Amino acid sequence: MAKFEKTFKGGFSQTLDAIEKAVMEGLVGDPRVIDKKEFTLGNAKACLVIYDSYFFRCSNRVTLTVFVTEEKGCITVYAVGSGGGQSIYNEMSFGAEKKFISVVEKAINEII
Repeated sequence: MAKFEKTFKGGFSQTLDAIEKAVMEGLVGDPRVIDKKEFTLGNAKACLVIYDSYFFRCSNRVTLTVFVTEEKGCITVYAVGSGGGQSIYNEMSFGAEKKFISVVEKAINEII
């Protein structure tokens, strides 16, 4: 498992678009959106997006869960990559989930 969290001033839609573009264009294989749910709570916006992609080096699919919130121009991005191991008996990782997270981190650092 790998995690990334960042809070910054920015635009909600711009942040979501940057993440999706980075994931879809930045990974070899077949990245795809499994599900996406946007909602508003009072003055706050939130979006939960679940991606997955097949990673050859670990011979399985890896998921990326991204939660983006915005309130008064303050954006928080929380992302968790999971599934980068191959063994059912331990948490040995081949680093695929870290690659997924690094794509998100790079996209965020480019827009802030």
